Amino acid sequence: MKRKFSANGGDIDNWVKQLDVILGALPADAKIIPGHGPLAGIAELKAFRGMLVDSADLVRKQMKAGKTLDEIKAAGVPEKLAAWTKGFLKAPQWLELVYQSLNSNPTR
Repeated sequence: MKRKFSANGGDIDNWVKQLDVILGALPADAKIIPGHGPLAGIAELKAFRGMLVDSADLVRKQMKAGKTLDEIKAAGVPEKLAAWTKGFLKAPQWLELVYQSLNSNPTR
């Protein structure tokens, strides 16, 4: 059975793909009401997508290097991702979610 990215069945790679679809369909002046945080626009949604890609790349590289989940969580996130882990989810929780998503499909 495939492990889920979250209790609701998310998957980080598919999340990025879906954001690409959404970004391609939105007008340049669209306003976005996120589940967490202030009203946003296209630039903020693109930044969020970039954070997802960077997070997946970070964890994927560490997994390929043979790091355990505990080692990945202990290493934390680089400065460019730090701001994203100061709110709803802290770095260890976020890294674990990303790890679980990537670990559910080893070919990623």
